Amino acid sequence: WMLRWKAEQFDSNSTRVPRCVMDEGPGNPYDDGVLCEMPGYIPARIVDGKKHKIPRVIFLSWFTRKIGRAMFTSIMSLVTINPEYEGILFVDEVV
Repeated sequence: WMLRWKAEQFDSNSTRVPRCVMDEGPGNPYDDGVLCEMPGYIPARIVDGKKHKIPRVIFLSWFTRKIGRAMFTSIMSLVTINPEYEGILFVDEVV
């Protein structure tokens, strides 16, 4: 099921990139008025071809794909400094 889910979440031909927009809503404690759309799946950018005992996957869980700028920056930094890991974000509607 994970391979099917990844295929649904990621389109390698897409030119769509995560984007941030100003939020006019009431906000919440996790954002500063800017909401960013987080992708559900980020593939590893470096694949070494080795079989690892522990899969190189960063699993994240949040209540929506729209997250505040600080959280978005933290997640993207984590993914950037770990290019051999893939990132998977589960949200309430999927779980």
